[in-house]
Amino acid sequence: MEGRVYVCTWKKVGKRFRVSVKSRPKLAAEGDTFVEADEALWSVIIDATGDGENQREYAPPAPVASELKEFLKPALVVLAGDTIDRAVGDSQYDGATCVTCGYRAGSRTAEPLVVADMDSGYEGNMVKIRWRPFGSVMRHTFSEEFLAVLRPAERKRFTWRKIERPGRAKKVYHELLAASVVVPQTGVTGLPQQGGWRCETCGHSVFPQYVGYDWPLYWICATDLPGPLPTCFGVSHENSLALCMTAKRWRDLVGKRGTRGILSHDVGVMPPNRCDRAPKLKSVAELTAKTARLPIGFE
Repeated sequence: MEGRVYVCTWKKVGKRFRVSVKSRPKLAAEGDTFVEADEALWSVIIDATGDGENQREYAPPAPVASELKEFLKPALVVLAGDTIDRAVGDSQYDGATCVTCGYRAGSRTAEPLVVADMDSGYEGNMVKIRWRPFGSVMRHTFSEEFLAVLRPAERKRFTWRKIERPGRAKKVYHELLAASVVVPQTGVTGLPQQGGWRCETCGHSVFPQYVGYDWPLYWICATDLPGPLPTCFGVSHENSLALCMTAKRWRDLVGKRGTRGILSHDVGVMPPNRCDRAPKLKSVAELTAKTARLPIGFE
């Protein structure tokens, strides 16, 4: 099976970094930088397992670039499964479908997610509703095993709905439906912007990413955080919801049986003067025109 998440560890040996898989310490590598060592470990795992899409989850957390540290206070992570599955049908939202981007606005209906093909080797998965270039919505789902490793008070912070899995599938998954505390996603000023778009017809927008692939996928405003800070809460994301947890609490759980195949993603926390609630975004028409100009195979 490809795309497995391997819980790894690292340490500094002199001026070099050494990384290894916790459950298989012989799978190890070194490099002058952490990134070089991690890339080498990726190759070692491929040679040993054939998994060319392996993901490494580090405990203790991987070192971060010095320019990023100021945005990781408090240290928060979003948890997400490392696979994407497709929901059956597209009536999970009650609004009208936009003729431009295909996005269906409105609220989540009472209709459960139905997923025909779901990889049971993971305790978390992402389910995509409406497989289209624009207008898709990603829903986060977690297994009963993952819910069992949460404290009762943590589980009660969220509303869960059982997913329907046709056929003989036995493993039970639940969609993360709502949360008692939800912090909105925000844009960021002063950082290079990548991607993101806003539909010129319905107004639906997808926030951009910032800087590079190893920087946070989610950005929030420090003043939007609840106080006192709970161990877990929700973060809004494109008319969906992500599970956010303190990095300290995730370190208590990572590697346990109920966390198999779940990745953590850093959350950037910005002061109010650096938050952009309505970032300038390209329209669907602009992105479509740009794609149309690309040679075949470069979309």
